[in-house]
Amino acid sequence: MFEHFWAFIDEFGNENLDIDTPGVSNFFIITAVIVEDSSLEILNRSIESIRRVYFQKGEMKSSGVGNDHIRRIKILESLAKTNIKYITMVINKNEIDKTSGLGYKKSFRKFLPGLIYSRLYKTFPNMTVISDKHGRDSFMKSVHDYVQNHKKISLFEEQTFEFADSKDSVLIQAAD
Repeated sequence: MFEHFWAFIDEFGNENLDIDTPGVSNFFIITAVIVEDSSLEILNRSIESIRRVYFQKGEMKSSGVGNDHIRRIKILESLAKTNIKYITMVINKNEIDKTSGLGYKKSFRKFLPGLIYSRLYKTFPNMTVISDKHGRDSFMKSVHDYVQNHKKISLFEEQTFEFADSKDSVLIQAAD
């Protein structure tokens, strides 16, 4: 039997393809922290200790670091010492056809993250994917249904998908 894995996912950027608009990012980034079931508790404790050092009682968020690149490097160096494993997908929104279906928020928010979910499920036969909550409950349900409908079904593999609030998961915060 295959070992069970976990993926904790967070996204950066927005779905707006009009990058000339102030506040609209050029890139959409999705990062998944990948953990073997046997390492979940120890990595969770390690990341929590890093969060306490650099963020005290607050949530570990990239936006909380801002442009303090020295602090960001120290945090990343601390994370690297935990032997954290991750996969990141960076989408250059300049390369997306603005007349494509990805110009619609719902399509963008389902299809692009769906690419990384699909890759994870193909790579890890037994995996639970936990993504940071975003949007309304009805939208998250539609994303959940989309993921369920686009993954392969097998009697021998356990693949689940759910949302969690990053406030409740330092591993989602590490993906941030």
